Amino acid sequence: MQTRFHIRRKVFALVVCLLFSTILWFLNDLSRVQTATVEIPVKFTGLPYDMVTVNSLPATMDATIEATGFDLLWSNYSGTRQTIEIPLRLEKGGVDPMRNYLFNINYYMPDITEALGPHYKIRRVFPDTFSIRFQKKFVKKVPVKINSDLQFVKEFGLSAPVIIRPDSVLISGTKENLLRVDSVFTKRVILKDIRKSYTGKAELEDLNGITYANNLVEVYMPVEQYTEKSIVVKIIPANVPIGYELNTIPDVCSLKVSVPLSLFNKIAADQFRIIAEFPAKTTSTNRIMLKVETQPSFTRLIKLDPVSVEYKIKQE
Repeated sequence: MQTRFHIRRKVFALVVCLLFSTILWFLNDLSRVQTATVEIPVKFTGLPYDMVTVNSLPATMDATIEATGFDLLWSNYSGTRQTIEIPLRLEKGGVDPMRNYLFNINYYMPDITEALGPHYKIRRVFPDTFSIRFQKKFVKKVPVKINSDLQFVKEFGLSAPVIIRPDSVLISGTKENLLRVDSVFTKRVILKDIRKSYTGKAELEDLNGITYANNLVEVYMPVEQYTEKSIVVKIIPANVPIGYELNTIPDVCSLKVSVPLSLFNKIAADQFRIIAEFPAKTTSTNRIMLKVETQPSFTRLIKLDPVSVEYKIKQE
């Protein structure tokens, strides 16, 4: 027993020493200056107000940097990196739309170094050169539409149109790009198990070559519980040729519809139009299918009774 106890103590002491040595080696390695390539998000500022760029500017750049292992480890651990703004220093006296402007990123190295911080030393940035070509900027106002995927709890639904504020937005770009855009959609708003009205914000969809004065809108979706309502509606003959008369038997039908609670007392028979179209030829069953031509917004047809009617045609 005594021998086993001493062996265990020696093994434990060896493990502790190895662990301690590993930690010291790791800390020592992290304290040394190391080289790594990282991707940094960039944004170019100082562009002419009355011009737009025809070609796409790089949104990210690969930077080869030197820093201690601690700083590199923290940079990787922190995840998202701050976007670095690079101020373009354009020539005074205006910009020529027909000219390609070539920029050397080394000229902006002090701006990038300052933005990254004193703990990082930049060795190289790629791409190290890029070009910009400008065209005259055009602006127009277009309506905003909702792009949504909505799933309601049973017996609930929209009780009025979705409200978007602002309902229109100023877009800018080249003349050719603006001609292709008559309206813009929001990025898809996905909501599930909806049982009450929703208020939130939505970004506008990304369009190539188009920029927004404001790419964020407020969305309001009025939601209510629905209930059933029965209505008797007069059947209206439709597309009857001159000199003929179409009589349906019966001349009324019953509708069962689902309506928002707030609209229950406002929904009336004269808001529905149920038609029976003049038959193109006499059918063997002598019946006409009924069709709901119009109905109030946000009402849902549950049942139409009857769905078809007998008819008689008289020639005047």
